[in-house]
Amino acid sequence: MWRPFDRCLTPAAPRPPLPPAMSAVDPPPPPTAATPPSGRIRELDVVRGAAICGILVVNIQAFAYVMMAYVNPAVQGDLTGLNYVVWMAGQIFVEFKFITLFSLLFGAGLYLLADRWARAGRRPVRAHWRRLFWLGLIGLGHAYLLWFGDILFMYAVCAAVAVLFWKRSTRTLIGIAVVLLVIPTTLISLLALSLPYWPEEVVHEMRTEWHLSPERVQEETEAYRGGWREQQPYRIESALMMHTWAMGTSIFWRTTGVMLLGMALLKLGLPASVASAGGLARRTLFFGLPGLALCAYGAFRNAAEAWDFEYTALQGELWNYWGSLPLALGYFFGLCWLVRSGAAAGLVRVLEAIGRLALTNYLMQSVIFTTVFYGHGFGLFGHVERWQQALMVVVCWGFQGAFSVWWLRRFGQGPVERLWRWLSGGRGGF
Repeated sequence: MWRPFDRCLTPAAPRPPLPPAMSAVDPPPPPTAATPPSGRIRELDVVRGAAICGILVVNIQAFAYVMMAYVNPAVQGDLTGLNYVVWMAGQIFVEFKFITLFSLLFGAGLYLLADRWARAGRRPVRAHWRRLFWLGLIGLGHAYLLWFGDILFMYAVCAAVAVLFWKRSTRTLIGIAVVLLVIPTTLISLLALSLPYWPEEVVHEMRTEWHLSPERVQEETEAYRGGWREQQPYRIESALMMHTWAMGTSIFWRTTGVMLLGMALLKLGLPASVASAGGLARRTLFFGLPGLALCAYGAFRNAAEAWDFEYTALQGELWNYWGSLPLALGYFFGLCWLVRSGAAAGLVRVLEAIGRLALTNYLMQSVIFTTVFYGHGFGLFGHVERWQQALMVVVCWGFQGAFSVWWLRRFGQGPVERLWRWLSGGRGGF
């Protein structure tokens, strides 16, 4: 019987010291015969680039519409015809999958840097905390001054906890990750079971918040079409909600758990331990197809329930929550196959460049689309339909791909990556 991790679980020879590393967003590779002289694993750069591109497909909805439309698409924007197809495709193939990929790679970077620093006689946890402190500050500025949907601050918090476990065995990392991943499901299930016993006025308020009234939608829309000062109350309120309620009930547990899984994958020797392109292709199907089935069922069921509060908010998201994990692994192996097989070499080179400038490209997306949609720019908030948003995403991919290739040829490292390294006390800078 074929087992997807059999070859990864065989004892490995001791690893030689790691080459000079990049950041936790842009992690260094383990030394292998296939590793190029620069010390990078090309597959990880390509996967990271794909993750940055995929994240934008989801994030553009939060740039273009009110915050609640991100979880309940019926709140704002047309959902018929091509708009429905675009939304459904995003839910099935993208939502939660590429942020999961990014979290896996972030966890892998934490482990690789910690291992390198430990071999050099440094204190890995303290060194990581210094870097994460600056990443968190960058994230706070991003969230409260530009766009509430920032992930950098939350990644810094989650990574500060995850790195404490970098020495643990693979089995321990996976076990802790599973426990953390179960916590949001447990909390949502308890909420759903207890809802009949809650005061009716509280439940009514929750329903009202979920099915946002047209007046509330218009109020928020007008604020974001206004100047920066008019946007601030809504931006701060939304960012605080992300950093308190969402962080405490879901984001912290899931993100930290997935980071630990990323550490475990590296300890299993992936992707280098899969010797053939055929092995990567088999793993793509093994993980991807079950995950795809779960995500597709959840998306169509939510639509059939008309995104009802009692179903979608309390039960319907669980299909995507769990289905996105194996589907993200399927994407991981599929992208590694794309590199190994030599197929689409031009696309692979562009994704690699985007991945090497991951932090720069992520923040650039916020600058571009807050300018497009908010009132301090073109003021298109609430005006752009979902199929048009998809076209904007494709244009942005093309621009960021060309920019990343050009920038790397001239400078070798992204501007925000260089700033972060300088703030963290690394060599180089401005």
